[in-house]
Amino acid sequence: MADRQFANMPPQQPRGAAPLCFIVDEDFGLRQELSKELRRQAVDVVEFSNSSRLLGMVDDQNPDIVLINVVGGAPHESMRALLALKECRYGGAVQLFGNCEPKFLESLKVTGLDCGLKMLPPLRMPIKVATLNGIIREQRLGAPVTKGGGISLKDALARRTVTFLYQPKIDLKAGAVTGAEVVARIADPQFGIMTPDQFLKGAEQETLADLTRLAVINALKTSAHFHKLGVALEISINITADVLLQLPWPT
Repeated sequence: MADRQFANMPPQQPRGAAPLCFIVDEDFGLRQELSKELRRQAVDVVEFSNSSRLLGMVDDQNPDIVLINVVGGAPHESMRALLALKECRYGGAVQLFGNCEPKFLESLKVTGLDCGLKMLPPLRMPIKVATLNGIIREQRLGAPVTKGGGISLKDALARRTVTFLYQPKIDLKAGAVTGAEVVARIADPQFGIMTPDQFLKGAEQETLADLTRLAVINALKTSAHFHKLGVALEISINITADVLLQLPWPT
């Protein structure tokens, strides 16, 4: 199952060259945890419960890195994923992880190398956030960290390079998507994908109000789109009270 639909529905404007990660893991909850952390680093994510659709999707989207959970009780699924990557001549990085014996992880890594794949050192579960962030940095994924660089939010709004993504909210007990939260990004041709911690600092109140107004409009359009599809989802926006009071709400 691929769960990328919330990143771009409905399309508002080009998202830019955001890095892309595929996660192959039958554990729904673990996939969501990894996806959440990757998205915090401005890495786009596509999730798969198995390798059945991997071949076509790799050919179509060419991810920067593929994470594969090696389940000890079903190692054949990991092997299928590696063979699928070999068949499509995948050139990105492959990260194996799992709770199985280290020797087994290493043997699968060797298999991947024999397939001509770029295999990273296998990881034992649980994966620490610091380790995942290290992988992101080493593979040069995620939002660029620029010291004194980037553009201001005001300039991004003028250039129309602000885009809105939708991060799903998951009910882990029910295993269902219950809503989505609007998150803002700047997709700048020069500086790449910029996250709020890079462009909100120092922004004027009027500029924040302009950003919030765009977010509300985008959220309303998205909600209407889901309503037409017969999907009932609550969409939330993180707005401060001061900015909320400045918006020109109809009376």
